[in-house]
Amino acid sequence: MSVPESQRYRLPSLWSRLVFVGVFLVVFVWQVSSFGQINSQVPAGKTWSLPTGTDVSTAYEQWLTSLSISSERRSMLSDELVRRLHEGSNEPMLEEFIEAIVRARPDLSELVNEIAETREQIRPALRDQIDVFVNDSFCERHLRLFALQQWVRAGLFEEALAISKGIEATDVVFPQVLLLNQAIAHHQLLQKTETLANIRRLLEHTDTLPKRYVALAELMGRDIERLEADSLDEIVRLMRDVERRTGLNRAGQQVLDQEADVIAKLDRLIKRLEEEQQQNQQSVAGQGGSPQNPLDDSRPVAGKGSGEVTKKNLSGGGNWGDLPPADKAATLAEMTRELPPHFRSIVEEYFKSLAKQRDEDR
Repeated sequence: MSVPESQRYRLPSLWSRLVFVGVFLVVFVWQVSSFGQINSQVPAGKTWSLPTGTDVSTAYEQWLTSLSISSERRSMLSDELVRRLHEGSNEPMLEEFIEAIVRARPDLSELVNEIAETREQIRPALRDQIDVFVNDSFCERHLRLFALQQWVRAGLFEEALAISKGIEATDVVFPQVLLLNQAIAHHQLLQKTETLANIRRLLEHTDTLPKRYVALAELMGRDIERLEADSLDEIVRLMRDVERRTGLNRAGQQVLDQEADVIAKLDRLIKRLEEEQQQNQQSVAGQGGSPQNPLDDSRPVAGKGSGEVTKKNLSGGGNWGDLPPADKAATLAEMTRELPPHFRSIVEEYFKSLAKQRDEDR
């Protein structure tokens, strides 16, 4: 079958168009994937590199080239960020960087404000909105980094870790912010392994990090390393985390499970202390520390007293709230004598809650 001359060159023409489109897509994908590759030369013996101010501004300029704005506008935006970076200190300027992104993309303003203003409940669709609405991998990664920082400050540690999951230190212009805030969230949730892993990575650049970052990372590391399972320290921290969750109006199954875990740990701790006390008493008795012939209950003992005792009302009216201030102080001092100072307020709050519960049950 012969092909009409008018259609003879149509197939080659279509193939050339497909080749052109293919080349265009390859170049476009390469450009988009290059955004955010900040100083990819990772030093030997380290897992990430610490970008310089030049690296940050270069990444921003590369991202601007993907936007449909004039060259004059791109130049002005880039110069503004460079000026702010030079005016800043050694601290990473993530918030200023996000402001620079919003200046280039005003449509993100409301989204950024919602991220910053979230203090209790996070809108369920917010994560999807960051992923889909932004439609820009470089911009999306940095908005998620911004959410991590803001939500850690708000005590939303679970949400902060969830929003930053999958982001690598080489994906963002401020990897130190990523590693530090993830370490803080893991530390507050008593996740020892994850905390120490983030701290080790963060301290790969001890010489160039801000001193505040180094000091905070070292303090968290020493603190979490000595945390022992089922210890009073762990129980107190778990109690504080339950208070944090309930303060955020969360009373789901996770909170109930954690409360049950605290009670179980307290029971084990009390049982262990009782066993140690019993062993100590037996040890003292074996060493002759107790009388050889204790008096029988039925044997009368000579004495000058009347044999009467002062009656004490034990009918529920006497509780922690009824004690005079001096007695409260003496009791607290005795109970917290061998504990760190901050445990005093925790014990006092515990007894106050018991007294309040008793009043409500009457």
